[in-house]
Amino acid sequence: MKLEENLAEDIKNLLPLFTEEKDTMSLININTDEFIEAQQKSEELAPLIQKIEKGMNNEASDYSLTKGKLLIKSRKDKKGDIRQLLVIPEKFRSSILKMGHEGTSGHLGVTKKKSRIARYFYWPQCYKEIEEFVKTCDPCQRAGKANDQKKAPMQLVPVISEVSSKLNVDAVGPLPTTPTGNKYLLTVMCMASKYPDAVPMPDIASFTVVEALF
Repeated sequence: MKLEENLAEDIKNLLPLFTEEKDTMSLININTDEFIEAQQKSEELAPLIQKIEKGMNNEASDYSLTKGKLLIKSRKDKKGDIRQLLVIPEKFRSSILKMGHEGTSGHLGVTKKKSRIARYFYWPQCYKEIEEFVKTCDPCQRAGKANDQKKAPMQLVPVISEVSSKLNVDAVGPLPTTPTGNKYLLTVMCMASKYPDAVPMPDIASFTVVEALF
């Protein structure tokens, strides 16, 4: 992912290359001071920053401040290594959600979207927001349902070329009784010629249906 030139080095070091595409969107077109100020003014993050500055580490043990006062969160990855996650204030979360989302590497569904963001970024309830974001994205929904096993597999249907070799038969009724006592119709469709026929019947007993057909 390209970063804007005015994005300061200490933020840049925490930002990933989400894709190898050269035309991916930049994260946020701001400088370090603006980003730190947004963290400090955040209703969610400001209390954490204050606790860290006052040495109340027990209540914010996973968080720390860099020399530039940038708030980060420490988290163990699957290998047990400690990762430094950039804590995103409310102002820039939509940019993170959209970042790397377009293009050939985007639209991967909820699980992969969570994985990509969680490797480098964090904010309270971020997983929930990712899920809501993906739910509104049609390509993501299609990607996320690619392995849906509930649908029957597609199969080739043989071409019916011989007349009367395959018939679609159905019974319709009961209908108002005719003067001759019939109140059902046996409908027949030849699948080769598409020729339709309808035979009146008094009932739909097996013998009556066979007699109507032959």
